[in-house]
Amino acid sequence: MNVSDILPIARAVARLAPSHERDEALGVALLAITNAWRRYEPERGEWRAWARIWARGAVVRYLERRSLELRLIEPAAPDEAGEQLDEGVFDAFARLRQAAQLDREVVQARLAGLTLRAAGERLGCSRTQVMRRERRVLAALGGAQA
Repeated sequence: MNVSDILPIARAVARLAPSHERDEALGVALLAITNAWRRYEPERGEWRAWARIWARGAVVRYLERRSLELRLIEPAAPDEAGEQLDEGVFDAFARLRQAAQLDREVVQARLAGLTLRAAGERLGCSRTQVMRRERRVLAALGGAQA
């Protein structure tokens, strides 16, 4: 494995990210490819396809986590009196406190980078339940469906 093999793959996968996040996505892709190299199993297919799958998965997880983080700190909407909340940022964590304990644990697990399956295993529920709870919390925070 050398740079001429992995850089084109990483650059192609990094294009999944918005232009302002491509440098970070490139770094995530490169790190994923180096991890893929350590776990490469020739019987499962060609190296480049293997690397592309690992890099794409890592970049998608990074973008999902980044999107969730941005939703938690988005600017506040005016309150009923038309006044902005202090410092123009709503307290997303206050809204999270109102959510059920499991919903908070789901968000914390996903922010920690766990996949839906891993979060479900940690919390004792299914991947589908984790996904539904995550969507419900994001909706309560004013975010779009994941």
